[in-house]
Amino acid sequence: MATVTSEKLTVPLLDLRAQYEQIEPEIMEAIRDVCASQRFILGPRVRALEEQVAAYSHSRHGVGVSSGTDALLVALMALGVGPGDEVITTRSRSSRPAARWPAWAPGRCSATSIPSPTTCRSSRSRT
Repeated sequence: MATVTSEKLTVPLLDLRAQYEQIEPEIMEAIRDVCASQRFILGPRVRALEEQVAAYSHSRHGVGVSSGTDALLVALMALGVGPGDEVITTRSRSSRPAARWPAWAPGRCSATSIPSPTTCRSSRSRT
């Protein structure tokens, strides 16, 4: 027979502490190397990461970008998305990514997919 309690169980969304503690010396060494070289943008560490990502994903190239939004923009650019094309995406909790689209893609139409909480089907709203 199961026991029911009124105690609240807190489960962290993401707890990386145990993993970090195992690799902390390696992380701190990398931070010291970058600070000493003053190569905060691009540089040998980024090049190495891009090469490792390419190898891991069995691709010719890996490209490091500054954010998930930039990663989406690079992918759309590579696909040749242009004026008259429509990009449908999920609603973001932040208005920042949506605000960047017009600057990168003038004349493009973007739409947001809004899932219904009762049916899980999407409707569209222009952004």
